[in-house]
Amino acid sequence: MKNERVPSRSKSAKDAADPASKSRIKDLGSRSRQLREEIHRLECEIAEAPLALTRHKLATRNTLPPLGPAARKPRQPKRKPLHQLRAERNRRLGLFIELALVLLVLAAAVGLMNRHFHWWT
Repeated sequence: MKNERVPSRSKSAKDAADPASKSRIKDLGSRSRQLREEIHRLECEIAEAPLALTRHKLATRNTLPPLGPAARKPRQPKRKPLHQLRAERNRRLGLFIELALVLLVLAAAVGLMNRHFHWWT
């Protein structure tokens, strides 16, 4: 079985018997020539594409990208990593313990001074 185009509509006997007009044949010939030229041009562009890409890479090898939004510092992630969260929690806990010790030492010092100076009974 050959790959044939299936007609979209059935031809009547009159259509099948009527030969194509000369102007129609001429139009088809010029259209065919235009399509061949377009196909040839596209094939040439496809064949030349790797060479053009290499030329472009060599031409732009030592150029820097323009300064703009892409050159800005990237944003920090909104969520901190777990090791940073733990470090902050441990630091806050250490500061709280230090505050408690300072208050305890201060209270002890005031108590000892009260023994000598009798500020309150």
